[in-house]
Amino acid sequence: DLSVILIVLLSGTFLLSKQLNTERPKEESIRYFSIHIRFPDQYTMDQRLAYVERVEAHVDANMDTYGLKAHEFFYGKWESRFAGFFATDRKHELTAREAMDLLYDSMPEEPGVTVHMQGRRDAAKEGGNRNSNMHYIRLVGDDPELLKKIATDLKPTFELVSGVVDFLEDGAGNDDGPNEMALYVDRAKANALGVDPRTLTGTVSAAVAGATLPRFKGENGRQIPVRMMLEEEDRSDFADLANYQIPTTDGRVSTVGAITRMKLMPNNNDDYIQREDKKVSQWFGMLLEPGPNVWQTKRLIEEAKAGINLPDGVSFEEVENDFGRDEHKNGAVMLFLSIAFVYMLMAFFFESLLIPLSIVLTIPLAAVGAVIALKVTDTFVDQMVYTGGMILVGIVVNNGIVLVDYANRLRREGMERTRALLLASERRFRPIAMTALTTICSLLPLTVGGGEGLTMEIGRRSVVDFKSFGFVLIGGMTSATVLTLIVVPVFYTLIEDAETNMKNIWASVFSKGSGAAPSNAAPQAHG
Repeated sequence: DLSVILIVLLSGTFLLSKQLNTERPKEESIRYFSIHIRFPDQYTMDQRLAYVERVEAHVDANMDTYGLKAHEFFYGKWESRFAGFFATDRKHELTAREAMDLLYDSMPEEPGVTVHMQGRRDAAKEGGNRNSNMHYIRLVGDDPELLKKIATDLKPTFELVSGVVDFLEDGAGNDDGPNEMALYVDRAKANALGVDPRTLTGTVSAAVAGATLPRFKGENGRQIPVRMMLEEEDRSDFADLANYQIPTTDGRVSTVGAITRMKLMPNNNDDYIQREDKKVSQWFGMLLEPGPNVWQTKRLIEEAKAGINLPDGVSFEEVENDFGRDEHKNGAVMLFLSIAFVYMLMAFFFESLLIPLSIVLTIPLAAVGAVIALKVTDTFVDQMVYTGGMILVGIVVNNGIVLVDYANRLRREGMERTRALLLASERRFRPIAMTALTTICSLLPLTVGGGEGLTMEIGRRSVVDFKSFGFVLIGGMTSATVLTLIVVPVFYTLIEDAETNMKNIWASVFSKGSGAAPSNAAPQAHG
């Protein structure tokens, strides 16, 4: 009867595990975002600080509006960065992406100040240029030509969305930089004249952009930065650059024009392919009807994206830190290896290959509670679930080891097997239950502390949520502790009886084989 109950219980657990939450919504994967701010060169530190304080005051007053958990600001001489953080179990009327876009569009506008946020194609907006009525779609894949074709094919679908006015032309929303001048070095001439390429690079850089000199110490110890630059009229023409002198290794001089060839190159973004994580991307933008309902239009666009089936190898903008199918397979392999190592270690200490099976078979009992806990709480199955599973393997077998070891000790003292197992279960119940309860109680703050559990930021974007880790251990230890005291004695008895029966069968086979040989000894007479 117990075997039937266990088979039904494990079968139900297996079916339930197929229904666990293994696909986290994309918006829930966004835990961190940053907005970069670049100031004009003529801005003083006081001006930069004033801008930063304006942003901080706005964010502090609207933390609830954006649904932010925390934020930080860094500002320096050349660039500043704002970082926002969302709670792990964030529940808000605005999605994370909508909150990011709303905050981006509310950044103060000042002439010359450039604001950039990753994921916004209209990023790099300058003061006075508002782009909140634009929305961009990003396609990710391997073939850039296929992405362009798909982008063209998708436009009629989004054209039907209420609030979409028109599609932006290629390059709209981008502030293309100025044309670039390239210097091609004639290596043969440079080697013949003895010109070091590093010397050439430094000379051109200093001539065009100037060179930084040591700071000048003024009155009252004030440090004044000093930069040496040529006059504007000496660096305003390509011919001036060609006449700059370059020292050679043997003490002579040459010129930039003697060893280089100049070419003016237009800044055309289509001339190169940019890859990120070995993937290329294609953007296309939509012009939205301005007004207070622009956020509803953006939400309708995102809903339309969710209903589109893209070809294999193509997806919409991928969310970082996604725990995919390969990670699940790797986690299952790690769990299997953990069980194998634990079994081999117990087989070594018990000096038996079968007795440790009665303990290892308690591991599926822990899986029962772990799966139920994850299902009831609808917790996302991430890497911490498998980490908790591997730790759970080492914890739950301790109960069986204590039970079996004590029963073996009683049997060595002469006690009958059934009596030894019952007495071991009775005497070891309290320490096993106390160990489980103390462990479970210590995991409660990690799992449900503050209503959110514990999360840890690793780097800027990666977030580790320990809530799933805690639920696996709590659920697994609860079911394993309750069922171990019942199942281990039964499995111990069945496995030992099977071992004894196998030995008897083998002994019987070999004894019959040896007894089949005819006897050549003559009977002795007794008188």
